[in-house]
Amino acid sequence: MATTSAGHWLAADTLYLHAEMNPQLNYFLVSKNNLADSSTTSFSLKRSQLSREQAAKFGYLLGTGQALSFADSIKKQAQMLAKTLIKGQLFIAGVNDEQQLVSLSKVQTGNVIDDLFTRGATDADEEADLGAVITAQGTQFKLWAPTEK
Repeated sequence: MATTSAGHWLAADTLYLHAEMNPQLNYFLVSKNNLADSSTTSFSLKRSQLSREQAAKFGYLLGTGQALSFADSIKKQAQMLAKTLIKGQLFIAGVNDEQQLVSLSKVQTGNVIDDLFTRGATDADEEADLGAVITAQGTQFKLWAPTEK
């Protein structure tokens, strides 16, 4: 089975699979914690709709695919969950009723990183002095790395 990169994590509680959706499949967000460990964690996803704001911002995705969100039982924890999960490899898996993997897509996380770390009044996008600062005492480096392990 070929793996695509059609998964997009747009906001803490919204993903989008930019591919033909099979109505017979159940979809899951699968997190592979690290390359050395074969263990995975999965979260059930349900079909949903993009908000008006999301549809305007991510209009290039519309036409093919489907918005997905977490099951209601974990939706309240989505923001904390997202901050943890973006540190590992992520996939959207399509599984049939016999629990067989039918489709697999890597998840792109750039948009959710922006959503999680730049929507507040005093977070990463308000930092003006990121990078190297050279002074008489030496060079100082200031980095922003939200997914650093």
